[in-house]
Amino acid sequence: ERKRRETMQNRTAATIDISSAEEPVLKLNNGHTMPQLAFGLYKVPPTEEGESIVLNAIAAGYRHFDTASYYENEKVLGQALKKSGIPRNEFFICSKVWNDAQRKGREAVRGSVEKSLAAFDFGDDGGCYIDLLLVHWPVPGYHVETYKELELMCKEGTIRSIGLSNYKEKLGGFVLVALYSAGKDWSVVELLILTSFFVIFYFVLHSTTHFCAVLGGSKGL
Repeated sequence: ERKRRETMQNRTAATIDISSAEEPVLKLNNGHTMPQLAFGLYKVPPTEEGESIVLNAIAAGYRHFDTASYYENEKVLGQALKKSGIPRNEFFICSKVWNDAQRKGREAVRGSVEKSLAAFDFGDDGGCYIDLLLVHWPVPGYHVETYKELELMCKEGTIRSIGLSNYKEKLGGFVLVALYSAGKDWSVVELLILTSFFVIFYFVLHSTTHFCAVLGGSKGL
């Protein structure tokens, strides 16, 4: 029985090559493209072990990585990307601005993004940007101003695309309407936790009506 299991494992390893599969890509409403399959770094340790985890993900074919300032592993991700030897422009990097920066105001939001860029350490040869920057959680009274600052940084080229994360039910709709009323660009991505069918159905319906790409995560983001 043991020999049979080993034979099956070897046969599977020989016939399935994940890295050779063509990855589905989404075209965002601002013209940029985003790999649809992402590797989430929530709980990935900021250590050599974490770097090894990312390198294994790259070897498996992942090119879209989802992290956040709150995860404290942006430096590890940057180190792994450089060690991979793959050009920066072949990766899609998503990060998020945390609640404390939002509460401190727009300067703190900008500082948080710049700190993330410094942690990634992509260099100055055209790769010093973040593909997607999300407002990590809605902070009442602050998140609209946070979004406006991210939009400004997007126009400056520091960020290529902006979006929202964890905006559920009517709250997400109200924020999008507030941004639209203020003359702001629509976000290109809504990142949601897949926990409640009714919450997801409402917001996905609203988001797709306004041409936003919708991503889902199965655990805490």
